[in-house]
Amino acid sequence: MHRLNAGRSIGAGLVLIAATAVAFTGGGVADADPVTVAAPWDRDAQEVAATKHVPGFGGAYLDADGSTTHVLLTRPDEEGAARSRAALAGLGLSGGTGKTVVHRADYTFAQLKIWRDATRSVFALPSVTSLEIDERRNRVVVGLEDPDRHSAAVRAAVTRLGIPEAAVTAVRRGAVTMTVRDQTRPLHGGTQIVSTAALPTCTLGYPATRQGVAGFVTNSHCSANRGVVDNGRFWQPTRPAGDGGVVGLETADTAVNAGLFDCPVNRRCASADANFVAAQTGVNISQGRIARPAVNSTNWNGTDTFRVTAADGGAALNSAVQKVGRTTGRTTGTVTGTCVDFTVNNTDIYLFCQQTASYNSAGGDSGSPVFRVTNSPATNDVTAVGVNWGNFVNGAGVTNGIFSGFGPVEREIGALNICAAGFAC
Repeated sequence: MHRLNAGRSIGAGLVLIAATAVAFTGGGVADADPVTVAAPWDRDAQEVAATKHVPGFGGAYLDADGSTTHVLLTRPDEEGAARSRAALAGLGLSGGTGKTVVHRADYTFAQLKIWRDATRSVFALPSVTSLEIDERRNRVVVGLEDPDRHSAAVRAAVTRLGIPEAAVTAVRRGAVTMTVRDQTRPLHGGTQIVSTAALPTCTLGYPATRQGVAGFVTNSHCSANRGVVDNGRFWQPTRPAGDGGVVGLETADTAVNAGLFDCPVNRRCASADANFVAAQTGVNISQGRIARPAVNSTNWNGTDTFRVTAADGGAALNSAVQKVGRTTGRTTGTVTGTCVDFTVNNTDIYLFCQQTASYNSAGGDSGSPVFRVTNSPATNDVTAVGVNWGNFVNGAGVTNGIFSGFGPVEREIGALNICAAGFAC
């Protein structure tokens, strides 16, 4: 950046500097009419509508710490900066300190919005991965997997559209990869969920049917109130502003009480960490299907799945098992313990006869389905053996996952049908 009027403030808290941007060479500036209709899903349109009475508005952004507002104007001045800041307040683009830094813009934001929308046709070209208005550059930016090979085709497309070549910049940006943390419909096992609980994230275990109601199994401790049926809400993959898009409500939860078996003094006990969440009307589940990313990866194409064809009450010592979770993805290991009692950290809860395995597990993997692969070489049919809920580091420094066997899970929350169509379990 090159500072204009270096070292001099223009009004209280206002600094004027000129911005530079990397762009295709050539091309002129074309006029464009402002966009005034703001679709509720289109933040760029909202910004255009909010600033339609600010002459020459070219965009705005905040510092990384959110303290300072940066405003771009084709004719920078103090009045334009102040009007921009006031207009943008409702979009969260007014910095906390009240300081405003102004940059010189080559184009108005309304122009860039029109050109960005017209440029969507470039997605028909090879290598194109993304399209946006970059307010720091004051340019329309096209993401390409291989700019060296394909930027010329984008330049030609831009010219045919009558858009100034200098207004469009190409950057290298790899293909978008879906992960188990992304939205999936219908609901699949092994994908990210959140609830009204304090925990930031958990994992959807098994899409299932309970007492004729479709829903899914995850951990009791992922719900709002552990051990209490509270109709707590769940979302997939995240909880949106306004709390819309609920995918399910808890309808069954593991009871924890002091009278179970030989529950130690001052403890509440259970034999599993599990609950059932009934799917909301209109939310479909993919019963018997678990996301199947590569081993040690969370990347998932949204279509490859494991098919649950059977369920066992648990897993035998030294048997090979796998789990799929939102944090560590698909991990593998062998069963290291078949009936281990655990106290749950920072609670008074004691869980009887849990199972352990040498697969990797971390925070957010709570609720992950644990299963045994039953066919080879296809390796996509599995037998469910349990629900992951925690981990510990053994004496050799190796992380072991902890899971409740599927038998205890059904003991606590009732009979479940978790198998894919054509199978019974």
